[in-house]
Amino acid sequence: MNEFELIQNYFKKLSKNTPGSLNLNDDVFFDKNKKLVVSVDTYIEGNHFIDFKKPDLVIKKVIRSSISDLISKGVFPKYYFISASGNNKSFTKSNLLKIIRSLSQEQKKYKIYLSGGDTVFSKKLSFTITSIGFANNIISRNKTKLNDDIYVTGNIGDSYLGLLILKNKIKLQKRLKEYFIKQYYKPDIQHSLVKHLKKFANSSIDLSDGLLSDLEKLTNKQRYSYKISLNKIPISKNLSSILNLKKLLKKNFIS
Repeated sequence: MNEFELIQNYFKKLSKNTPGSLNLNDDVFFDKNKKLVVSVDTYIEGNHFIDFKKPDLVIKKVIRSSISDLISKGVFPKYYFISASGNNKSFTKSNLLKIIRSLSQEQKKYKIYLSGGDTVFSKKLSFTITSIGFANNIISRNKTKLNDDIYVTGNIGDSYLGLLILKNKIKLQKRLKEYFIKQYYKPDIQHSLVKHLKKFANSSIDLSDGLLSDLEKLTNKQRYSYKISLNKIPISKNLSSILNLKKLLKKNFIS
């Protein structure tokens, strides 16, 4: 059972008296009267990040992936909460100092503020991030119109190749290896686009599950179909060169 089926079959009915829940069919909660926008994301070691050998980079990946939900809705994130589960091995003094340093950098970069959280002792390392912003309106996930054009705000596929490198499934020379690993840990969040998105976007979604999977979410309520041209999907020059060199299929890096 996937996330969509889980929500539709079990949890959706619990939100019917809460307009801000948007029928659990979006990535955020939006209370129009209070202008409050909230998103929640959980990240588990081995599922959402490969390991915790680089805590300073993992926490950046987690934060950026979380606030991107609000940004894709045309909302500037302002506050965030962190709930973490782990053990003494995960949260050594050295690791904590690296985490704090990275969080400080992300706060300055995106103008966000840590506002609370929780910690739990566990053998499994995980983070849950709650992101909060304020807006008069948002860009809904499911207000796509017939004949809408489809846009992405950056190159696709670099992060996935970075993951393959970390899993030792692809070998590259040092410069390219470092580039793709950086893209895996530090996704380029288009923070500056927030003020422009609402001018032209009917619908939007943060790409977290792959382009094709997220396009399905974007069109599921209206039951529209979509058409994209593989050759028009933007990828970096570095990824393009690797695909040619290794004779890899582009479609495997965008889905």
